[in-house]
Amino acid sequence: LLVYVCSGLEFQELKVDKYYNMVFESECEAYHVKANYQRLSFFIQSEMISKIKWTDTKYDFCSTTTFEECKDNSTVCGTAYSIDNLHASVGACLDDLYLYVEPGDAQSQTLRFNYEEGACETIEENLYTQCGALNYRECDRCGDECRLAECMDRTPNGDVLRISLCLPYNITSDEMEKRCIRYKDVDYAEWKTECDDSISMNNVGVGTIILLVILMGVFLSFTGLVVWYNWKLRTTGRPPMKCFDFCPEILFPRPYTQVPPTSYYSPPSINLQ
Repeated sequence: LLVYVCSGLEFQELKVDKYYNMVFESECEAYHVKANYQRLSFFIQSEMISKIKWTDTKYDFCSTTTFEECKDNSTVCGTAYSIDNLHASVGACLDDLYLYVEPGDAQSQTLRFNYEEGACETIEENLYTQCGALNYRECDRCGDECRLAECMDRTPNGDVLRISLCLPYNITSDEMEKRCIRYKDVDYAEWKTECDDSISMNNVGVGTIILLVILMGVFLSFTGLVVWYNWKLRTTGRPPMKCFDFCPEILFPRPYTQVPPTSYYSPPSINLQ
């Protein structure tokens, strides 16, 4: 039984949607790709690789036990033996995916990571997974916890949007850029400046809905009272109720009462002598 340990394991950082033609240089090759909590798949083509393992667990060293065990805290853990072509799909939404390869007699490989459509399999919920599960329209909401980050490429003809990520809006600019530059041809990241500010029932709390219903009821009741008051005053000539002094007369007009003219005539005085 061959037992080996590669200390000081170094990970090669890879990007999604990019082909890599690699020459094996050690007994254990280690790769890392940022999954960004999206469904991921990868394809490997080579000349009979001895062992391949993919997991969200990062190992500090590579040994024979690396390919034979899965740690308890691993969300994803898969191993393949003696393969020349491998297409694997990672259904769970992960932040990081690590790939370990024991080449054996193989000299090189072609490797590519891709994102897949479809809902991710259920894992422990957090804000990253909640945002990653949203589609473009659901994420493009003003005032929500999740917002769209735009991953940009600087080109001679101007900046080009390569991909949009749905991320928690409270993360730092460095964290956003760190996630975006994992993609091919991405130089920097920025938040999408414009967003959908329309009201969605999914985004409005129960308390807000109750308050809106109460305000609407008060408005309709007051409008009905004004209409009823003016209709009764017009048809009967008398107000249907007594109005307080603070009621605006333009909405609650008072009946007009004609006051008879006052006579200022005084009879002539007669001087009786």
